[in-house]
Amino acid sequence: MAAALFPLFFSACPTGVERVSLPALGENSFYAQNFTNNKFYEVKAEMLVEGDYCVVWAEQSAKVSLTIAKNIAYDYDHNIYPKMIEAFSSNEGYDVIVDEEIKHFGNILDFANWLAKGDAGDGRLTILLLDIKDGYTLSGNSYTAGYFWRDNFLGSHFSNEADMIYVDTYPNNLNLPESRATIAHELQHLINYATSVYIDRQQPVDTWIDEGLSSAAEYLYLENHPFGRYGWFINDLEGTIARGNNFFVWGNHKDIPNAILDDYGSVYLFFQWLRLQNGGDPGIYKQVITSPYPDERAVTAAAAKTLPANGPDYGKWETLLGTWLAANYIRNPSGPYGYLSDPTLSRPDVWANKVWSIQVPENTLDLAPGEAVYSAISGQSFTPPADSGDNILYAGITQAKNKNAGGITAEPPYSGDMLLTFNGNTLFNGPPEPGFLTGGPADFKLPRLSGRQALPELYAVDPRDLPGRPRE
Repeated sequence: MAAALFPLFFSACPTGVERVSLPALGENSFYAQNFTNNKFYEVKAEMLVEGDYCVVWAEQSAKVSLTIAKNIAYDYDHNIYPKMIEAFSSNEGYDVIVDEEIKHFGNILDFANWLAKGDAGDGRLTILLLDIKDGYTLSGNSYTAGYFWRDNFLGSHFSNEADMIYVDTYPNNLNLPESRATIAHELQHLINYATSVYIDRQQPVDTWIDEGLSSAAEYLYLENHPFGRYGWFINDLEGTIARGNNFFVWGNHKDIPNAILDDYGSVYLFFQWLRLQNGGDPGIYKQVITSPYPDERAVTAAAAKTLPANGPDYGKWETLLGTWLAANYIRNPSGPYGYLSDPTLSRPDVWANKVWSIQVPENTLDLAPGEAVYSAISGQSFTPPADSGDNILYAGITQAKNKNAGGITAEPPYSGDMLLTFNGNTLFNGPPEPGFLTGGPADFKLPRLSGRQALPELYAVDPRDLPGRPRE
């Protein structure tokens, strides 16, 4: 018997949605989205390679070489596909009820293929290589390296009725491993949608969880940390991370175009910390993706179940979030307050440019749910006034020095190097709340981004997050 018998009843039409009459497409063509105006257009493409688990198509005008397409197909079949199945699919497969009979699928991608194509499916993902219309210019700071569109599973207008992902050809360099990491990233989105909406909970997970798992997919494929993720967090080129911004409220600083990269960088580190605290085992990701919860409880339940029992009470979101926030500063070589022995994230020199304490004139800062700031404790201790926001929490934190472990003080008066102030509200649409800072001396000036060359590297983001782009 498979892992579960899901309460889904499909007719012969696999999505349970009546197919509509689609606008006519030419032969060997696909619909794609223009993210500068949120409209659809026809892409004339040619099929270059049929792999074991994928079919690679390329926009004719993109002039993708057969060699590149072969390399992508080979890498997908032998590297990306098995790693994503191992990380995000049930080991026992899936049973669904179709026309009152049980139909078994060996893994989640087999199910997704059937979901899109019905019994005509061949188990192979469609990969379309194209120059995504994202408004990128040579002076631009970000571009869309790829995307997954959920309506390809549905019989709606402009659906290609295929399990597929779109991968950019410009400025994305298809010869680089990072471009293949885009495939892994978008494939997790596809897997997550099929799992969340059609199998586990009948609703999508919160954006930050979906993006966190996709950022984890990048690492699982590359087997090293992309500097573009952790480097953005550490360098904080917009100065918005030092002022509290992170992943929990996704895209909440739309007035600063590149602040969305704070979300990608911080969620990447958070999900790496979860894996490392689980002994380096990515199995915690499977616990998250198969959770019955669509929100932070998917993560807290997985952490409480899989992380060391002698650690903090990870079943509480404020404890899990606060422990990770403290870990970024403390970075002990063992225990919950650090990245353990990770060869990159545990290195002091990697964090050498990280800006920590801030100072504001009023010694208070309004923090959205999940946001956090650090301020220097200049005296022996600090006790915040009593009129903090209802969800504002504090901890005193001390960095690991001279082989001595760092630690926290969880009750006032708070002592240590820094006061950690954060909003532990689990409602991401909750209002900002005032949190107190120490008023201690700031050791930096907030940096401002000046031109693309200041970025650690070109950044690829989800098209939903590009400035001025309509959201679904």
